[in-house]
Amino acid sequence: MSDRSGELTFLHGSYRPRCDAVMAKRFHGYRTMQLMESGTILLAYGAVEHRLEGRWAWPHHPGPFIRLRPISPTWHHRHIAVSGPLCESWAAEGLWPTAPQPVPEDLDLGTEFDACLRLFQEPGGTSRRRAINRLEDILLLLQAARGAETEAPWLARARTLLADPAGFHADIADVARACGMAASTFRRRFTAAAGMGPQAWAMANRMARARELLAGSALSMAQIAEQLGYDDPAFFGKQFRRHAGRPPASWRREFA
Repeated sequence: MSDRSGELTFLHGSYRPRCDAVMAKRFHGYRTMQLMESGTILLAYGAVEHRLEGRWAWPHHPGPFIRLRPISPTWHHRHIAVSGPLCESWAAEGLWPTAPQPVPEDLDLGTEFDACLRLFQEPGGTSRRRAINRLEDILLLLQAARGAETEAPWLARARTLLADPAGFHADIADVARACGMAASTFRRRFTAAAGMGPQAWAMANRMARARELLAGSALSMAQIAEQLGYDDPAFFGKQFRRHAGRPPASWRREFA
């Protein structure tokens, strides 16, 4: 079991079988996974509204103004809130959902949520590591429930360009043109599809690759910086520290 506990911060969670909460806010710096097992709510990401009834899972994430209000008197609610580089890596991989999805009747996601929340709340590093793996399992179960979705050609093209070290420095307008759309349309559609803006996705992908190279290779910091498209290894170190909360050499000693 890999130790990724330093890369994810558990913020809070809840289990409310008779929830009547109303919410209207932007999320900054953290993400939540929400689960409803009964009831009816209205959920909106910006101007896009979803009427959810019964068993649903959905994310709250930075970007859109998110509104939620119950339509039924109460609804059966669980949630887990986390932040950190690992969370953003999951989002960059497409593992973190970007929209509501129905939960199949044969998927006991409530038990998974309860176990994850209990582990996060227990003391000790082992419980925390198990909680992180349990949360990743939840995301994998949701991904499997979504099925093998075919990615739109423009989105696959955008991800390829933004993941290329040379493309990281590209102007978003250039990437948008390569995808056949105006910059404003591209930003809006990419954010809706990926759950984060193109610049944020490129950085999250770049830092995920940095952690792979730090943990799985003997390359020097200068060599890793060069592979990631940095002209200045010191600047790579500053960006990695801002993203991961520690310098790359320190991260390597702890997690490699």
